[in-house]
Amino acid sequence: MKRKILPTETYLDRIRTLQAAMQRQDLDAVLVVSSEAEPANVRYFTDYWPVFETAGLLVPAEGDALLLTGPESERLVRVHSRLYELRKLLEFRESSDPEYPDIQQTTFDDVLKEIGRRRTIRRIGLIGTNIMTVQVYQGLEAAARGLELVRCDPLLRSMRMKKSKDEQEMLRTAAQYAQSGFEYALSRVRPGMTEIEAAAECMYGVLKAGAETPGFMIWCVSGPHTDQAIGKSTYRVIQKNEMVQFTMGAMAEGYVSSFGRPFSFGHPGDGAMTMWKTGLEANLLTHRLVRAGANAGEVARSVHGFIREKGLGDHIVYGPAHGIGMMECEFPFIETTSDYQLEAGMTFAVDTFLAGPGYGMRYEDTVIVTDEGEEQLAPGFREILVL
Repeated sequence: MKRKILPTETYLDRIRTLQAAMQRQDLDAVLVVSSEAEPANVRYFTDYWPVFETAGLLVPAEGDALLLTGPESERLVRVHSRLYELRKLLEFRESSDPEYPDIQQTTFDDVLKEIGRRRTIRRIGLIGTNIMTVQVYQGLEAAARGLELVRCDPLLRSMRMKKSKDEQEMLRTAAQYAQSGFEYALSRVRPGMTEIEAAAECMYGVLKAGAETPGFMIWCVSGPHTDQAIGKSTYRVIQKNEMVQFTMGAMAEGYVSSFGRPFSFGHPGDGAMTMWKTGLEANLLTHRLVRAGANAGEVARSVHGFIREKGLGDHIVYGPAHGIGMMECEFPFIETTSDYQLEAGMTFAVDTFLAGPGYGMRYEDTVIVTDEGEEQLAPGFREILVL
């Protein structure tokens, strides 16, 4: 598959769009933060993904943005970032807390003075507050004496809610990588393997297909472990006549797909099979309901109502869908409490997860909302897979 990348101008346009929004909200600067585990915020503007360290992007209302990293990442930035105005701050260092006495560093005082030469800094917005470290916040707070710090995460959420044609293409690619990884693993997994061994087959398949990395930790869970909404593979041995679940994602140029499928080696039992069939029907119903103009809350209430009519209301955990893009799970969500209209260009992971007494199942894949309904990016294996 031929690799497609976003042009550098796309990243610069995003910074300019953010600056326009900042001026409308009377913000003189915004600090965007990311970590290795959640790189999307900074990568959205720079294509840079921190490793071990954290990262920040300081965006003034006027002028050039500054990429902020820990002391070790300068050469990594030169290879991967589209933005080369780099400043190294100790607050973004590794979590092991090294001191780096021999590396020249910048301070928050320095960078605030630098961007303040063009415009007086009074109000600073914060994006990524749910993952911002104490060190970063306290360092900024100390340097911003007398300035107002304001949470403004919705500024970035609104920019990422609808995907451009190029972004949609990245998601198509990522979805195909994930589906290929599942297909590869399904041909190799057997009873007697551990969950970790099975997950390794899927990991290989995803990377072999062309993904830059899995979109998140790939897991295979089996038997009683399948009731985990967020799972992790163990050394448990996969057995016949029980539920087995793969949940995986793949990343293409920073864009993440999510793909989940249940299967079994033999009949998993009447209770599990009833749940499984109901879950698949609920998943297919969700796909039929997702379209531009639909009310998100009505979609969720219809799906959950169907599951309750089948007598499995106590199996519902969440859903039935969540936004997806540069994060596996991002705003907006389709929940029973949601109240907004779906729009063409929004992208979701239709995520049907049910959990019963000692078993569970998930069907999950990525879709693009269209005026006619949805574009399904990786619809393969959406069936009852008894091997």
